[in-house]
Formats: sequence, C-alpha cells, structure tokens
Amino acid sequence: LRRDNEALRIGRYFPDVIDERALVFVRRAEDRQALVALNFTDQPVELKPKAGGGKILLSTHGDRQRETAGRSLRLRGNEGVIVDLS
Repeated sequence: LRRDNEALRIGRYFPDVIDERALVFVRRAEDRQALVALNFTDQPVELKPKAGGGKILLSTHGDRQRETAGRSLRLRGNEGVIVDLS
C-alpha cells in the first residue's frame, strides 16, 4: 500500500485530531491525501476528522477495506485505519 500511495510514501505530515485516546493525522503529497487514524484504547472511539472522509484502504482488523468513512469515523478498540482522501 505504501509503495503505491505517494502520500504515504513521501507526503508531509499534518495533525488532524488531538485526542488522548487516538492519533489522527493526514499525509499529503501532490494530489494525493491519506488519513491515518489509530485508536490506542481497548474501547471503541468516535472521531470527527477535520480532513473529511473517503474510502478505507486498510484496517488493522482486516475487514473494512473499501468501506466509506464519513465525517464521523468510528474505530473499534485498538484499531487503526488508513483512509484515501484523494
């Protein structure tokens, strides 16, 4: 995934959500953008990324690929996702 996505490979880092339970940031390069969201707790969290939504490319749980992530992003306990914002 990283090899094929310029934003993940060489994109600049932009923090998005500041939350003690999760880390959410955007990587931007040229016309590609990817949002990375990581839940550090064992409980579900709901986040509202400023960058918006898109298609989930990868989930650490392995079952959400191509799911649409809207303005609100729900992460299960200890889940991380990469969302294509392009």
